[in-house]
Amino acid sequence: MGFLNILSGALQPLANMYTANQERKSAKETGKQKLETIRATGDNTIKLTDAEWEQAAASTQNETWKDEYVTVVVTLPFLLIFIGSILLAFTGNEALLSGTVNAIKALSTVNVDVGTMMTVVVYAAVGLKVWRNK
Repeated sequence: MGFLNILSGALQPLANMYTANQERKSAKETGKQKLETIRATGDNTIKLTDAEWEQAAASTQNETWKDEYVTVVVTLPFLLIFIGSILLAFTGNEALLSGTVNAIKALSTVNVDVGTMMTVVVYAAVGLKVWRNK
């Protein structure tokens, strides 16, 4: 009997994930049906549950690349510094490294703190991911 308790305890998180996934699918379909009904009737009011609103917002987020674009742009200087350092170590050519450092210095002259910007982007990405998977 102990083995069955251990097995059921190990499988419970998978069952919870499956249930949550089914609830999200159901909320998405219900929200779609409500939107289609409202479009058909021409009504201007809609009442969606929180889960339905989240699914509607998440479906529009899947079609955009803005989050990924911002993340790449903000983290690019650090990647270029890393690559430039490796190139400098192997080839002695410091063009990429010095160019990247000069670009960061230029940003700091106009009061753009690259470290703070990176922190904000990472927190926003993690925060949105955590919030979406409530």
